[in-house]
Amino acid sequence: MKEKIENIQNKIDILSLKRLTVLSEKNDIIPFSSFWEKGQVIIIFIRHFGCPSCKAHVSDIWNQQSKLKNKRIIFIGNGQPSMIKGFKEEINSPSVEIYTDPSLETFEACGLKRGLRYLMNFKSIKSLLDLKRRGYDMSSWDDQLGDKTQMGGVIVLKKPGVLLYHFVSSYLGDFDSSKDWKTVDIS
Repeated sequence: MKEKIENIQNKIDILSLKRLTVLSEKNDIIPFSSFWEKGQVIIIFIRHFGCPSCKAHVSDIWNQQSKLKNKRIIFIGNGQPSMIKGFKEEINSPSVEIYTDPSLETFEACGLKRGLRYLMNFKSIKSLLDLKRRGYDMSSWDDQLGDKTQMGGVIVLKKPGVLLYHFVSSYLGDFDSSKDWKTVDIS
C-alpha cells in the first residue's frame, strides 16, 4: 500500500460518515456506517449515472469480481435513486450493489474533488474520446443522473470505520490503476 494506515486516516471525515446516509434504488435511507459494520468493504464512488467513464469503470470492476476474493464492493453515485435501475441495465449488471447520494455529502466527507476544472481539461477530453472508441457514450443529459462536475474515487474501510485505502479521481476517466485497493487485507 502506498501510505501507511495511520497516515491516511485524516483524508476522510469519518465522524461525518458515521452520521451520513445514502439512498437505495427503492429510495430507502441507508446509514453509510452500515457498510463497514457488516464487515470489510470497498466503496467506489462514481461521477454520475450518465457518465460513460463510470459505466466502463463499474463494468470492468464487476467483471473482475471473482478475482477480488469475495470482497464486498459497493458503488455510490449521486443522481436520483430512480436512475440506478437504468444504470444497472445499461451496464448489464442487475446484481451490482449501487446506492446514491444526491446531496454529495458523502463525496465531500471522503475528500473527493468537484468542479468544472476537473471535468474540462485535456485528460478528461482524451479519456472521453478513448471511451467513445470502446463503445461507451454519454447518456442524454438529465439532471436526475447526478452532478457532472463531481469526481469519483475509492475508499476501503473496515470496522469500526478504519480507512485502509484512499484514491481521489482528478479528471473524467481517472481510475486507480494500482492494484492496491484490490489486494489490501481488509479482514
